[in-house]
Amino acid sequence: MATFLKEIASPIASKYDVNIVIEPLSVGETSMIHTVKDGVDFAEKADFNHVFGLADLFHVCNNNDDIDGIGDFVGKIKHAHIAEPETRIFPNKNADIGVNEIYKRFLFALKKSGCETCTIEARTDNFRKDLVEAIEVLDGLGFRD
Repeated sequence: MATFLKEIASPIASKYDVNIVIEPLSVGETSMIHTVKDGVDFAEKADFNHVFGLADLFHVCNNNDDIDGIGDFVGKIKHAHIAEPETRIFPNKNADIGVNEIYKRFLFALKKSGCETCTIEARTDNFRKDLVEAIEVLDGLGFRD
């Protein structure tokens, strides 16, 4: 896969000025890339400036990955996903204080790493309502510039 990225995908990404991100998944979903470090290391094997790591809070928590260590990957994480870490629903006002602290740590680490984009990747039964509430919750953490 690293050879494919290096020899085929990366040159195409470069030609069109797009990025490829490597997303670590939960242990039960794959046997390859589980931690943000695994994803960053794999991206570096592509040896090309259009391949980066991705940090997904759900998988970070499921794999007991180091949330705070994400901040050490300066310039190496291009995108992130956020959701409630156990149930993978939208961030919401009913979350306990511990979940909000996890959000804060994750967002701080992303900011420290230089990651500039983060999307909500979560389940919902009411997209509009849950999205508005999630934005209020995340804005309330004080990380939006």
